[in-house]
Amino acid sequence: MFGPEAKSSLPALEAAMKLLASAKRHGNPRLILIGVIESMVPQPMTRLAQYFRTKIDELVQDEAGSTLRFRTSLHRHVAIQEAATAKQTLFEYAPSHKAVDQYRRLVAEIDERISRVEKAQSTGQGMVVNG
Repeated sequence: MFGPEAKSSLPALEAAMKLLASAKRHGNPRLILIGVIESMVPQPMTRLAQYFRTKIDELVQDEAGSTLRFRTSLHRHVAIQEAATAKQTLFEYAPSHKAVDQYRRLVAEIDERISRVEKAQSTGQGMVVNG
């Protein structure tokens, strides 16, 4: 039905979630997952990519049942490969490229979630990260 990546990506995500739960139970009870970054997303969005997005949303949720997938996705861009070939960061190679904007938006989202976690921890609230 789907390509070979469908056979490995979802079981790997499920295994990672089990590993995180085990680490939390047996080693670090304060461990939390603040989010999942969706990368190499094709444009336009394929059925396979939409399928993976739906599965991520089902498998990776906070305590309130909201997805932990970041709203900002990182799409496939040739400029990313070109920058690596040129031994430059994307920010150096193509500072006005739309991929740079995606990375900046993602960083802002990560920063926002970290702030929520810190606020929840300081006030003793639950750990709803994406609420």
